Amino acid sequence: MTPISVVIADDLPLVVDALTELLGGDPSIVVVATANDAVAAVEAAAATRPDVALLDVRMPAGGGGVAARGIREVSPTPRSSRCRRSSIVRQSSRWCAPARSAT
Repeated sequence: MTPISVVIADDLPLVVDALTELLGGDPSIVVVATANDAVAAVEAAAATRPDVALLDVRMPAGGGGVAARGIREVSPTPRSSRCRRSSIVRQSSRWCAPARSAT
């Protein structure tokens, strides 16, 4: 089975790191690129042609809406997912806590 390829775009490194770590634990998913703004998300999708794009709604250079439209133009395959920042930041903090305390 071919893994699901994912691009993650968020301007908060904590969120990107947490999602990358969380998804990296599943052998059926591979994070192919990360980005910290809408323009970089579109460029990453153009270069990697992911199956899924996880986009922050509020990030520099136009946010998730701009990124989703741009990604659809350069790589029509991905589906995008939006989630509220407050909930994902809380979850990210929980996901990262064990890894950060171990180092």
